[in-house]
Amino acid sequence: MSKSFSPIIIQNPKSVQQIAKVCPGQEILVYLDNEIFGEHVIDVSTDLLKLEFVRNKSDDSGKSYRVTHSSLVHDWAEYSSTMLGEIWIDGKSSIAKIGVLLGSNNENKNNVKTVVNPDCFDLRICPHNVIEVIVYDIRFGYHDEWNYEWKKVKNIGLEEMGRDHLCLHSLNQFYNGLEKPDYLYARLPRVEPLDGFLTKQHHFWFRFDSKMFKFLELESGIVHVGNIVINGSSRTKHTDKISYHVSLHVDCRNKFHNKIQETLNLKLVRDSTPDYVSTNLIPVKQVLPHIRDVEVTLIEIPGEITGCKTLIGFNESYNFINLFDDEVDVYSQYQQNYCNQKLWRR
Repeated sequence: MSKSFSPIIIQNPKSVQQIAKVCPGQEILVYLDNEIFGEHVIDVSTDLLKLEFVRNKSDDSGKSYRVTHSSLVHDWAEYSSTMLGEIWIDGKSSIAKIGVLLGSNNENKNNVKTVVNPDCFDLRICPHNVIEVIVYDIRFGYHDEWNYEWKKVKNIGLEEMGRDHLCLHSLNQFYNGLEKPDYLYARLPRVEPLDGFLTKQHHFWFRFDSKMFKFLELESGIVHVGNIVINGSSRTKHTDKISYHVSLHVDCRNKFHNKIQETLNLKLVRDSTPDYVSTNLIPVKQVLPHIRDVEVTLIEIPGEITGCKTLIGFNESYNFINLFDDEVDVYSQYQQNYCNQKLWRR
């Protein structure tokens, strides 16, 4: 049975760095007073969030809004904390922005912060966090390429811990065991796989380098340290290139020296061995039935055909397929006697 949570109530937000940490299924109620915001526009930045107007206050002094998130993301909380998007508020008298973070319910993965196809996200993190960036584009097909750039603002390096991908189209055909959620580099589909959905979901993992120790001695508060830009393109399809962008803001109020060292000691992807939920290949699609009681007959073909023998097999479970042009339809006589046939030509 799923848990239910009381809504998070936010009244008259004034910061552009506020974070609302939600549990799976938890709502956010936003109250805006007319005296502070006046006429305003409120919106959400991703399709994972849904915004709806609730009501005016009883004395008509303000308005109330409800923000919910898709039920498809509930399983994500087992793997990491994920930035679902942002709530933007633009009023005549004040502006605000609220990041919506889906908290992890797995204590072994609280250290990982994830963004999926980040469209100019501001991600607030602790100095010891592992940053996971997931990108995909269904237009690119299977042969796509993704690369990243670290555009630093402060003197801090960003180390790539590794990268991996998940073939989304194969999930409908085989289940070969996903990594257990406790595994640091565990992958989980972040988009619902569809038939014919030939694309890959790419994962990048990052951490800050040892310069973070010196940085924390000089800084306090929440500091913008740099931007991760990930560029993607297709090698086979004529589609526009795409770029995703996430700005990293480090909370320097707590130093976390021991946890930073623990993060620096973590194994990279290439040195890690995942623990799978299952290691067996289990076909999802039904196996085709065996063909039995097939009669094979050698027939003569009119005209000059060299180096080719044609065989015809009769089986009631197959429909007739004509492999010749209409002008050379030498098998029309068989269609009257055998309505269910399949022709092999070799």
